[in-house]
Amino acid sequence: MHQYWKHRIKRLIKALLPASAKDIEAVGAQLKTVANQLESTTHQWKAFEQKLDKTTHLLSEADDQLKCFQNRLQHLETLAIRNNHRQASYFGANRTASWNLDNLFFIVNVPDCGFPANLIRDSAYEEENYQITQYLWDWERTFLDIGANCGIFAARLGHLTRRIPTQIFAFEPNPEMHELCATNFFNNGLSHCQAIQSAASNTSSPLSLWVNPHHTGGASVTPQSSQSEQQGSELQTRKEVQVNSTTVDSFLQQKKINKPSFAKIDVEHHEGQVLEGMKQTITFMANDNETFGIIFECLDGLVPKPLREMLDTATEQGYGLFQVISRGRLTRVSTENIINFPGYLLLLNKALIAKKLQPLSTTNAFPEFAANRLEIPIAAMITTSISSIHHQSIPAGPSEIRYTAPEDSKIHLIAHGPYCSLHQGNYRIRLELLEAKGITIQLKHDISHNIQTKSNKDGSWSFELDHYTNNLEILLYASGADQGIVKNILIVDETGL
Repeated sequence: MHQYWKHRIKRLIKALLPASAKDIEAVGAQLKTVANQLESTTHQWKAFEQKLDKTTHLLSEADDQLKCFQNRLQHLETLAIRNNHRQASYFGANRTASWNLDNLFFIVNVPDCGFPANLIRDSAYEEENYQITQYLWDWERTFLDIGANCGIFAARLGHLTRRIPTQIFAFEPNPEMHELCATNFFNNGLSHCQAIQSAASNTSSPLSLWVNPHHTGGASVTPQSSQSEQQGSELQTRKEVQVNSTTVDSFLQQKKINKPSFAKIDVEHHEGQVLEGMKQTITFMANDNETFGIIFECLDGLVPKPLREMLDTATEQGYGLFQVISRGRLTRVSTENIINFPGYLLLLNKALIAKKLQPLSTTNAFPEFAANRLEIPIAAMITTSISSIHHQSIPAGPSEIRYTAPEDSKIHLIAHGPYCSLHQGNYRIRLELLEAKGITIQLKHDISHNIQTKSNKDGSWSFELDHYTNNLEILLYASGADQGIVKNILIVDETGL
């Protein structure tokens, strides 16, 4: 290109000036110098562009690293706040005060090497079982915690449902643990949680409870389990305590509870007798339209005869037998395969399987399911002055939120709550609405941090959690010109689906 202009200029000079060839050559030399300078400048500019591109790329990487660093700082800040809250404090008489993941205040017995150590160190205990129970339990119906220890399982569920007219009964026969359980319910303001000082069994006669002072979580009315806990240590000694007992069937009849929703059983090899004492309830709920389930421990995959007989009876009635394999994931098993799956198992009736389980794989020997739907009762939400909760005639509590536009006709808050617990993952919120058009949502976690949401074409909202939160709050807003009814709130866990 430079040669082209050089020749053009030479021709132009020849045409206009009768200059000598020597002068023309001089001008050509000058043009050549200019061309060289221009070419050098072009190379310098290209080098500068490359440096600029490299700098832009480095700045982009630095921006990504900064965002990652900010997220980590936020996560560390949250952990630091929690850690600061849940530091244990010893105040004598073998009692320590600590905090759990949901910021509940707990008093535990220090000499115990089992559950209290987990609570003080990790602020949680059997977290997967708690999460699966949170999804499967109908919050507005009765929950039974059989073998409650100091009440952490029942208290965490009670924290979720403190605004709901529901009932939680915690059976704990050990006098020391029952006292701690009742105290923990009281200290956390859980008036709908009741500690029952009784063992659940297949009889209402007094029983001998074998207690190991250094492992109260291993206490059982089955002596063999208590003895096995002591093997290999002379420091572990057991004592016999006479306790009251009752059957779950008789207890529910006494309380006039027709349809309990869920039960957790952790009684150290006495699970079969507990199930035998609730066989009327199991039979009644087998084909009922209401959901019903039981989560129970199966130590070392051992299935005593009373437990196997009750499991065989329940499965013949249509119950599904499942094992917890991970957060929200279940594997269907049979009684013959239990020995391969030590840990916690579940008995779920047909209604619960159909309503809350999603099949993931049916080609394997043990089909997998996901419990990924968390139904939020309307009664768990706090309504504003421009909305009202409509009550049904049955004692199940509020069934819907009615809201109307305020006088200023602006965006307004109609309800918020319920502070539920969710792990890291991808979620979707669905609302069941009647004659409502302008509903929007805002999410907060850990009390004050906003969560970004994305609206979907089907009217739902998607969001992502980068770490566990114990205080997920849903805020419902309506436009000023809108009015209608909110019937149901559903959180769907889409992680891994």
